[in-house]
Amino acid sequence: SGKWSKKAGINLPEAMMGMCAGSPNRWTIIVSGGFLPSIDDYSDKAHIFDIQTQEWFTKPWTKLHYGPTMDATCNTIHLNGDKVLLEAGGYNGSAIASTQMFDMKTKRFDELGYILPYGLRSGVLAELGKVPILAGGIKCTGTYEEKQKCLRSKDILALQQVEVEDEVRFFWSILQIELRQAKSSHTIMVVPKTYGQNCDPINP
Repeated sequence: SGKWSKKAGINLPEAMMGMCAGSPNRWTIIVSGGFLPSIDDYSDKAHIFDIQTQEWFTKPWTKLHYGPTMDATCNTIHLNGDKVLLEAGGYNGSAIASTQMFDMKTKRFDELGYILPYGLRSGVLAELGKVPILAGGIKCTGTYEEKQKCLRSKDILALQQVEVEDEVRFFWSILQIELRQAKSSHTIMVVPKTYGQNCDPINP
């Protein structure tokens, strides 16, 4: 009909804002972090929604590895042949440079480390040619003990990995390409090539 329609769905387990949401498989939705009015503070909880049972649940071990945060960026990406939920950056009084991954087998967030080149919040995580990329956001410089200097970013980062002494280590690299305009809290859409005939090609 060419018109939007709305349908009543399942409520969130509690009021929240600035949280991350992703779906590592067709039956699961994960909502993590955010700011909770009920405690007037940032949250480290990860709420898991089972689409088959239509129920939310959370456990003490599902919480964020790096503690309470809001305005992180997350998305489902392919990593070493597996489909995982990746979460990067965020804010908890200062911008965060951490990256973590949710393991559906253990129902835990695993640390990948403080591997962002700077503190980052409100960016967008996507996958380009099966390479995880992080575009834009608000990047902040300065230590956690001092007032950070923050600006919207044009940067596009790519998640790389290298094997060191039989151990796989991850790091984000800043690509040569960048957004045409500095952005934060925006959206990335993957569309067919025919939609972007007038766009410049991007090779991460």
